This record gives sequence, C-alpha cells and structure tokens, in this order.
Amino acid sequence: MRKKNRTGKRLRLTPLILGGYAAFLGVGLIVIGLAEMKEVIGIVRLLIGLGMAGFGLLGIWDGVRDLVGPDKKPEQPPASQFILTDTSGNRTSNVTVEILQKQLESLMESDKGGVFKVSVK
Repeated sequence: MRKKNRTGKRLRLTPLILGGYAAFLGVGLIVIGLAEMKEVIGIVRLLIGLGMAGFGLLGIWDGVRDLVGPDKKPEQPPASQFILTDTSGNRTSNVTVEILQKQLESLMESDKGGVFKVSVK
C-alpha cells in the first residue's frame, strides 16, 4: 500500500529490519570464521557469513530503495488526434497502421495514377 504523503515515498520496515539483522549475524559469522580459519568449520562459517551479510545488505536496500530512488513520472500514451476520411467519405478517429496502409493502397490503385495529397489541419 502506498502512503499518502507528499512525495509518495515510503520506508519498508520488514525487509529493512530483517536485512539489518541478517547483516549483523553475517558479520558476526565472518569474524568467527576468520578466527577459526585453520579448521574446516571456520571456512564454512566464513562462507555462510558472507552469504548472510550479502543478503542482509540486499534486504536493507529493499527497505530504503523507495526513499533513495529517483522519482518516476508515469508515462502517458501519446494523444492521437488524427481523423481519417476514407475514399467513401467515412470519418474515423481510430487511425491504425493497418487502416492507413489499406487506405494508401486503395489511393495508389485509383484512376488518378497514384497521385494524392495529405492535408493536416
């Protein structure tokens, strides 16, 4: 849910708290693993600590990314203000590429020898 504040940005507390906790435990495991580096369990603790610290930092980033990220402006589709009048006189504002292609082909096949003009109003 979006908070209705001035900027629309919010802090996600759950991943922030869990990420901070995982990073704290990961750093602790790294320190213990470095202290017991001569044994196999020290290397295992070091690797697990690196993984936990990495995932903790990702959790912290997920919690604060709305606050530090750039503002995204919603993309608005371009307004189509085109009106097409076909050879039979029918007018439509729903101008698509297919309709325009069909109209141009019919104008090219007309008895005027493929000469037509496009007017913009």
